[in-house]
Amino acid sequence: MAVSRLPDAVVSKAERTGVGDRAYRRRALGPEAAERLISDSYFPVRVLPQGAPEEFVMETAEARIGRVTAAVISINAAARIITAETDHVRVMMTLRGRSVWYGNAEDAIVARSGDGVVLNAEQAADTWLSDGCACLCVMVPQEALHQELEALSGRPLGSPLRFTPRLRLKDGSSGLLAPALRLLVTGLHDADSAFRFPRVGRHVEGLVLDGLLLGHQHNHSSLLDRPTRVGKSPVARAVELLEEHPELPWTTVALAHDVHLSVRALQEGFRREHDLTPMAYLRAARLREVHRDLADAVPGSIRVRDVALRYGFVHLGRFAAAYRQQFGEKPSTTLARVP
Repeated sequence: MAVSRLPDAVVSKAERTGVGDRAYRRRALGPEAAERLISDSYFPVRVLPQGAPEEFVMETAEARIGRVTAAVISINAAARIITAETDHVRVMMTLRGRSVWYGNAEDAIVARSGDGVVLNAEQAADTWLSDGCACLCVMVPQEALHQELEALSGRPLGSPLRFTPRLRLKDGSSGLLAPALRLLVTGLHDADSAFRFPRVGRHVEGLVLDGLLLGHQHNHSSLLDRPTRVGKSPVARAVELLEEHPELPWTTVALAHDVHLSVRALQEGFRREHDLTPMAYLRAARLREVHRDLADAVPGSIRVRDVALRYGFVHLGRFAAAYRQQFGEKPSTTLARVP
């Protein structure tokens, strides 16, 4: 079924939340309002409820985080959703209920909670969602992913990026992608999300790009897996970069590129020399910087939250737990102590 671009329109209810560069919590009553809602933030669609159209309700929590667009979409009743082609790679993860994805004459992919699909650029899709289904939908420009891969390999790609469609998070095969998607879900449901801070947004954007390129199979995965001789100097240089600038939005891909190693070689070097992944080392370095800033501050002059966000800690509960594990006290205790 052909899908033409639908005109922009105000849906039944829209509410700004301050999450990310552009964020909304919105509610659409009826399929036409749902079509306008999705077309406004994503791409042209057709929404075909399986029951009474007037009883159909769609709710979304959406955010634009750098070049990444993400939303949790929930529906009250089963529906068929037909999407048009786009120049973005799309990740669709089922959070609740069941979904069936049909795309480009491929076999149907059934996704239950924790699983989903990755749709390549210029790929249309025909999707069935069950009653009460909720999905995380993530869009990343194909060009952004190409640039990231080309920076790592040092040469232009010979063919467009193409991901394997089936996405499985439960079995642990998705590596870095699963944590990135869970972080998006947490932030989208938090009305006071730290995504709205530009520095944090850059970290999250990097996690999503790295998660897709390193955590999901594609036709250029060999560029990231090719063997490279690892000496002490490149890994030592990587450590130096993380220690000197822990506040920067580092990703494994960017760090590997800066020290002229493949991602696999960098990870193996860190594991051999530090028994940590590069990002785990970075987290420890950031915790040390937070501890130093809190210990040197005059009580009442700064907030723990602001210092944590400065160093890219998005989930403050996990930050506090990691801080206490590393230093044996709460961040607030360190801050309250007179220098």
